[in-house]
Amino acid sequence: MTGAVLFDCDGVLINSEQIAAAVLSMELGQKHDFGYKRDEYLELICGHDQHMGLKRVIEDFEERKGYALPDDFEEKLWVKIRKHNKRYLKALKGVEALFQSLQSAGIPFAICTNGDHEHVTKNLQQVGLYKYVEDCIFTREDVDNIKPAPDVYLYGAQKLGVDPKDCVFVEDSQSGTKAGRRAGMYGIGFIGEGHRHKLIEKFLLLAAGARKVAYNMDEVKDIIGARFNIDLSPPVAANQNDCGANAVSQNAKQLTVK
Repeated sequence: MTGAVLFDCDGVLINSEQIAAAVLSMELGQKHDFGYKRDEYLELICGHDQHMGLKRVIEDFEERKGYALPDDFEEKLWVKIRKHNKRYLKALKGVEALFQSLQSAGIPFAICTNGDHEHVTKNLQQVGLYKYVEDCIFTREDVDNIKPAPDVYLYGAQKLGVDPKDCVFVEDSQSGTKAGRRAGMYGIGFIGEGHRHKLIEKFLLLAAGARKVAYNMDEVKDIIGARFNIDLSPPVAANQNDCGANAVSQNAKQLTVK
C-alpha cells in the first residue's frame, strides 16, 4: 500500500513565521509603542497559522490600547514581511535532506498550504526547495475552503493518486492539524522553527489531532519511517521534479502503512 507525505509550508519548511514575528514586533514597537514579552506573544498566537496569529495580535492591540491600528496596517505589514523574506528567508535545517530521503525511498510528497501559489513558489525557489516540488504545490487557490477545512489535503492526496488514509501530514498550527485530521490522515505536529511555545503547542497540536510531535526534521523522518515501515537512511542520488514518485529504491517496494 503506497503512502505519501504532505507538508505545510510556513513554519514547517521555511523560517517565514520567525521573520513575520520579528517584523510585526518591530512595527508595533517603533510606531505604536506596543509589544510583548516572548512568552506572552507565543501564548497569544499558539495554535494558529500566520494569518490568524496576526489577526489575534491586531485584536489584542485594540483591546489593550483602546484604539485600532490603521486600516492599511496589515497590508503594509505584509509588504515589509516580503521584503525581509528576500533577505533572511531560509529552509529549516534538515528539510532538504528529508526531501532527498523521501525521493530515494520512492515516497511521493507535496506542499499543501493556505498561502497563494505565487508567493509560495517564490519562497521555495529562494531557499532551494522548489526543484523538489515544482509540480506538487497545492494552495488555497486550488480549493473552495482553506484550512481548517480538509480541502487542500484531500486535493493533494487526489493529485498524488494516494488514498488520504495512507498519507502523513506535517503541520505547525492547530488549524492545519485539524485540516489534516479531517482529511483522515496521520498527523505530525512540528514545533521546530522556534516561533512556537513548545510545551503549550505540544498539547494544542495533540488536541487538534496530531498523532506525534516532532521538534526537528530528524524526528519527522523517524516518525515517517516508522509509519511506513521503511528505512529513511541517508539518500542515494534521486531524480528531482517528480515529488519523489519516480525515485523508487528497493525500500519503496516494501512500503506499507501501519
